[in-house]
Amino acid sequence: MQRNDLTTSDKLPSAGHRLELDLGRNITLTGVSAVPVFTDKEISLRLKCGETLNITGQGLTVKNLDIENGKLSAEGRVFSVKYSAAPSGFLKKLFR
Repeated sequence: MQRNDLTTSDKLPSAGHRLELDLGRNITLTGVSAVPVFTDKEISLRLKCGETLNITGQGLTVKNLDIENGKLSAEGRVFSVKYSAAPSGFLKKLFR
């Protein structure tokens, strides 16, 4: 089976990340800076590039978390993966 990776290095911040979802059950992620929320239904992550990543599902469990190296692995049934951009300078100042 051939694997096709999309490369958009001109659009990615220098602190990129990588997400692998295997059969909708096993998640491997790099570029993680913090995990403020994780339950069996949601995992919310802050990425080193400044974005937030929300994973929703059922029976979600964090198997391995290594913030120092920015790695996370989890398992469970994944329903959605949603990115949220970092707030702009104006919004950061507004919500301080």
